[in-house]
This record gives sequence, C-alpha cells and structure tokens, in this order.
Amino acid sequence: MNEINRIKKNKRKNGFTIIELIMVLLVMTLLAVLLSSLAQQGIRAFGKAKQEAESIRSVTLTFEMIRRDLLGALYLDPVTGSAMLYKDSIGNMVSVNFTGIDTTTSAQPDDQLRFFAWLSPEASQRGDFTIINYKRRTVSGVTQLSRASRALGGGSLALDLSSVSETFEPLLFNVTGFSVEYLKDATGTFQTALTSSDPLAFDAQKEGNVPKAVRIKVTQRNTNGKEQTYTQTVVLAMN
Repeated sequence: MNEINRIKKNKRKNGFTIIELIMVLLVMTLLAVLLSSLAQQGIRAFGKAKQEAESIRSVTLTFEMIRRDLLGALYLDPVTGSAMLYKDSIGNMVSVNFTGIDTTTSAQPDDQLRFFAWLSPEASQRGDFTIINYKRRTVSGVTQLSRASRALGGGSLALDLSSVSETFEPLLFNVTGFSVEYLKDATGTFQTALTSSDPLAFDAQKEGNVPKAVRIKVTQRNTNGKEQTYTQTVVLAMN
C-alpha cells in the first residue's frame, strides 16, 4: 500500500496538471499576440519610412531635372546680343521667350513655367534647342507636377514649331501646390505674379532677358494626408 502511494506521488511530481497546462498556453498565446503586434508596428513604421524616403528621393530628382533645364535657359543670342528667333505656325519669325504664368484659381499656388533651353554644349553649338514646360495637372483625379519637352534641331533656331507635339510626363504625384518666384535684378527680391489682369509673373520679352534666379516651391501631400513643402533656388547661367 505504501509502495502504491509512493508511485502516485512521484507521478504527480513528474507531470503537469491540466490547470498548469492551460496557464502555460494562455501565457504563450499572450506572448504571441504581443510579438505579432510589435512586428506589425515595425513593418508599418518601416513602410512609412520607406515611402517618405522615396518621396524625398523623387523630389530631389525632380529638382535636379528642373535645375539642369533652367541652367540651359536662353533668350539673348550670344553673338548678336538680340533675342533669338524661331518660326511660328504661320511662318512669322518670333523671339524665343521665358515665361512664368500664374493660373492659381484657389488658395493653393498653381504656376506654370515655360522656356527655351540648350540642354547640352553640343546642342548650343548645333543651334538645337528644347522647349520646356512645367505645370501642375490633374490626371484621373490625381494632381501631379508634370514636364513637357519638345526637342528641336536642324542647326537653326528658325524652325517651325507647329509640327512638334507636346506630351507631358508626370514627375511628382499628389502635388497640391507649385509656386515659382523670379529674381529680376540684383536687388535680391523675388517676385511672383501679380495681378488678375496680367497672369505673367515673368516675361523675358518685356524684361529683356531671363531672370537672374528662380525659386521653386512644391507642396506635396504624403500618405498620411499631411502636406510638405520643398524649396529650391536656381541661379540661371544664360544671363
């Protein structure tokens, strides 16, 4: 009898009760839920950081493209000192231009920048040039900053533009504002557009040359619905 009791006691000592097993399972379940929650938070934080980094990278690349375009902006012929000419759609000789247009219809700035440029030393030697147009557009309900370029060649600026199509390519998405300011002289004061009767913020044909510098502001809405404004100032070379 004593031997039987000893065996039963040893069995209880070497095993777990059902209650103990249930408690262990509950603890393991709680730990699994906690670790899963932490992992999900980490994944979301990583995804958010990745999206923000990609957004900043896209803005950086866009600003670099705008900077390169603006550094090639042209107006005056370096030889004659007068405005360069091209042939319009009806055959008239018209001077190239550098224009900033204010098309704002709401509280958000909505400018447009259009100019002629040499995009490489080889292009300037041949007389080839490109018409560049930056503007904010809405496509399929998504606002975007877009760029259109029309490359023209032939060794002369006297070219017919009517046969050259203009196609916009998106650079940045969810852009809620595109603002351009112009430094017309050495005073250091940037100007924007200015009156409803004259939407031109800058007109090289009136000013006699391209601006000294251009300051660009792009406002973009991120995935959290917050807006971030990025700014770049470019000093123009062809001035």
